[in-house]
Amino acid sequence: MKSFINYLKLLGPFLITLLIMLCAVTGIWALLFYNALLFAMGCIVLVILFSVLSRFTSRWWMHEAAGRRAFEQGKFDESLQKYRLALQSQEGMDANDVRRCTIYDGLGQVYRALGEAEDAELFGKKAVDVSEIAWGPDHRRTLIHLNNLANIYLDLARFDEAEKVYRSVLEKRERKSGPNHFDLAICLNNLGKCYSDRERYAEAEPYYRRALAIMEKKLRAGHWIVGLGCNNLALILSHLDRADEAEPLAERACKNMEAKLGKEHINTANAVGTLGVVRYRQGHFNEAEDLQVRCVEIYEKSVGEHHPGLAHGLYELALVQHAQNKLSPAETNCRRALHILEDFLPPNHPTLARAYEIYADIISAMGRAEEAPAFRQRAEHIRSLYRPVPN
Repeated sequence: MKSFINYLKLLGPFLITLLIMLCAVTGIWALLFYNALLFAMGCIVLVILFSVLSRFTSRWWMHEAAGRRAFEQGKFDESLQKYRLALQSQEGMDANDVRRCTIYDGLGQVYRALGEAEDAELFGKKAVDVSEIAWGPDHRRTLIHLNNLANIYLDLARFDEAEKVYRSVLEKRERKSGPNHFDLAICLNNLGKCYSDRERYAEAEPYYRRALAIMEKKLRAGHWIVGLGCNNLALILSHLDRADEAEPLAERACKNMEAKLGKEHINTANAVGTLGVVRYRQGHFNEAEDLQVRCVEIYEKSVGEHHPGLAHGLYELALVQHAQNKLSPAETNCRRALHILEDFLPPNHPTLARAYEIYADIISAMGRAEEAPAFRQRAEHIRSLYRPVPN
């Protein structure tokens, strides 16, 4: 009964909209067949339903839908504005009303996309808390919110917490839905990223492979989510010096993203950047540079000039330029990437270690070797935090 009421709260506006459409069709039928009484009754019912719908939509529904659409299009500032309006419209609701889950989770994802991890964690936790009260700890909706919260822990370099949550969600989903459910692919993909972010690429590979296999089984070959799975596997294969194996996956990812999301979407930027990494590993530096420049341009156009995703593109571009002995632009791009990463990431994040190492190599090549040890020491300190402790 509790779940039924919760679903009714969530689906109320949609059901009322269907009723309005039904009444409108009935009214047209009555008008065509000259049944004035039936037509008048239909008009009265329509007015009542429109009044009820306006109460629903003025509170949260339309703002939430607009926020979700903007997020899917990569328009994160617009999405944040709409979700905030939705939250303001819910002020009269109970603090644990199930309808708040959607807004809290949406805000958490938007703040994460904008690189504001602390705000993302705040709303991610609220979504989980309300969902556990409304649906229970093992419900599919609660597991989705938990998975999104673990993604935020990943951004905060709280890898042990993230892995613990991912494994818990994976176990519950596998027990409930079997080994090939699509939800399982999302969790496997995230577990792979949990290892990949710590540069434990060999451990990440089987999770990414299993995730991609489920995606390919459940979705069309050209779906952008299949492209996402291809992109993730291609990236870690390139880091494992298996660039030729990564190449068809990276090319497929680019094709899927461009076809389904457009050439200016940040997921397309990520796929283009991964293909750039593959080309760099293959020694095709000119093509790699063009791809990384395009990746950076898409990010700048989509999310502005201060975003962690942009920083990844910048230091990969700097790496390629260093290989071509273009030291001045390489230093500029890597320094810019470091400024962004230091603003957005916790000081112990492995991504910072890699960026420090790249910057140290570049300034050493420029004849500034005396500056390099400070950056190498920072990188070494970060890496020491994630080395396995010997038995």
